[in-house]
Amino acid sequence: MDRNIAETVITIELDKPYKLYFDANGMVAFEEATGKNFLAVVASLYNAYRPLLESQRNGVEPNATIAGLDVIKQVPMSELTALVWAGIHVYNDRDEPSWPLTLAQVRRLINMQTIPKLFLSFLQGQSSNSPSEQEMGESPARSEAAPATPQTPRQTVNGGERSIVLPEGAFT
Repeated sequence: MDRNIAETVITIELDKPYKLYFDANGMVAFEEATGKNFLAVVASLYNAYRPLLESQRNGVEPNATIAGLDVIKQVPMSELTALVWAGIHVYNDRDEPSWPLTLAQVRRLINMQTIPKLFLSFLQGQSSNSPSEQEMGESPARSEAAPATPQTPRQTVNGGERSIVLPEGAFT
């Protein structure tokens, strides 16, 4: 089958190596399993890991267990493990996804010592799968206020807020 699929894949280690796919199938699987918005949870994970990333950038290697505890104080373990489970899917010859592990099996394979490395790998894959600032460019919308209509109030269109930007060298 001739395909032109552009996707990010990161290999992680649980009981054996697994590939995390960063595509819509994983995002939807996460949302269906948890009832939570995928991007909102990923943003929470970025925010929870921000101090860890900044300390590593400053050359300080944090205690892995403490770093893991700091993360699960802000992002529930149910969401963290569901992110990994949703990403660990494989494709058959018809390009249909399936999940080789159940959510409970993934949860059994994750412990406090594996959380920092595992979720940094997840963030690295998610970040590399996201468009860069240059790719996003400027919004084609006019920057002045849109004309008011009886149905819609007057509002400013400016392309929205900036996305989360990880510090340079965060994954080196």
